[in-house]
Amino acid sequence: MLFGHNSRRQVQARTELDSDTPLQLLPPPAVRLLQPDPSMCVATQPEPDASLEYLDPEFVLPLVLPHSEPAWSYLARTIKRDGLSKSAVDSRFVEPGVGRTYIVDFVHFADASEYLDFSVTGAGPTPYSAQGLLNIGNHEDGYVPLVRARHRHRMSQMLSSVGSRVPRTGALIILRNHHRREPDGRTSSVALLVRGFRNVLRVKQLDPIANLMISRSRWAGIQAQLRAEAEGILKRMPSPGLCRCLTPSIVLGSYRAPSCSSRRTCNVLRRYHIRSAAPALIFDARERLAFEIFGEPIAAALPPRQYVQWFSQMLGAQLGFFRALRMLHDYRVTGPTQAGERFNSLSDTNVTLAAELPDLDTLMKVDDCPEYNHEVFGVTRDQERDATNRFLHHHGREVELAFGVARTLANAARQLDGDSARFLRTAFNEGYRKACGRPAW
Repeated sequence: MLFGHNSRRQVQARTELDSDTPLQLLPPPAVRLLQPDPSMCVATQPEPDASLEYLDPEFVLPLVLPHSEPAWSYLARTIKRDGLSKSAVDSRFVEPGVGRTYIVDFVHFADASEYLDFSVTGAGPTPYSAQGLLNIGNHEDGYVPLVRARHRHRMSQMLSSVGSRVPRTGALIILRNHHRREPDGRTSSVALLVRGFRNVLRVKQLDPIANLMISRSRWAGIQAQLRAEAEGILKRMPSPGLCRCLTPSIVLGSYRAPSCSSRRTCNVLRRYHIRSAAPALIFDARERLAFEIFGEPIAAALPPRQYVQWFSQMLGAQLGFFRALRMLHDYRVTGPTQAGERFNSLSDTNVTLAAELPDLDTLMKVDDCPEYNHEVFGVTRDQERDATNRFLHHHGREVELAFGVARTLANAARQLDGDSARFLRTAFNEGYRKACGRPAW
């Protein structure tokens, strides 16, 4: 079983850019794998009053000519509400449906060639979130509170120190000219968080429709598309009502949802789109993993079944680290219920195809001091006590959610048949036990 990575370094040159450098004809590799969309390319604007709080000493930035600004100013840019630039200095790509993050190119870590994708989060609303997002919390303004950005960085360092697969912080930049209005009326400082990923694409993006569905500006168009495809592709009448399944884990049956039946026309079409889009993304994920482990990007070195087994083992390890450190992926499991369930963001939205856990801003270490958890999350003392006293109960629920993501990936990769459910469970349990010394089940 594969459990580790190749330590070979890859020497990369430092890129020189100026305002005349044309935008690349093709977007960065991760974005190139996704279906083209007219809103994927955005113009950005500099933030001259931004200040640098943290810069990884191994983070290599491009030389932006002329050298009148510090190198990190290339990262200190927010999204323009309108306008389009053709310069590589000003333009960025956005993954379809993503609300406050763009992909940044021409950067790398000098000591870690496995980080292939880089993103900037908190850059303001993208074209997908400008009219609002469905089923999303209070970050439609596109900004990241400084306290949450610092928390993400702290969690990343803590988890990576024990071997967990998480994004690595390249830089943290405070935006002095922007602030965020919190639900309680307070105004908070905001920041840009620059991070490197082994693979920035999430399991959710195996479904090319799912991410776009949360954009209010795209909702009606997607419903119309599915109705038209029912008649054009399936040659049958659309099912009554709207398609409301926002993740492939629901579409493929890893998570139960009464509103999503495999007999519905929209479910058949969503499965069709997953089967069409997933192979290219999974092939790329296998190539990246082969490079990380063996130093060569050869997908054949990791057949689909072995990749799925590795993925399940890594997710098991991630949850094992959570148990060892007494962490919950989402502090909201201690909050009020909605329709009898407590919200938890541990789903295919928040797991990458490299088994990384990217969204660490909801991650709560239950034994942190109450003052810290209150400052970061706003949790009450009752919620603190619930997280502490019922940690294993909440953790058990997160174990099941994580294993559901492994099942979703296996299903999308067409590796969920016969005895595969048993081998997935065995691999997950093996990773979990290796991380914390206890079985998951």
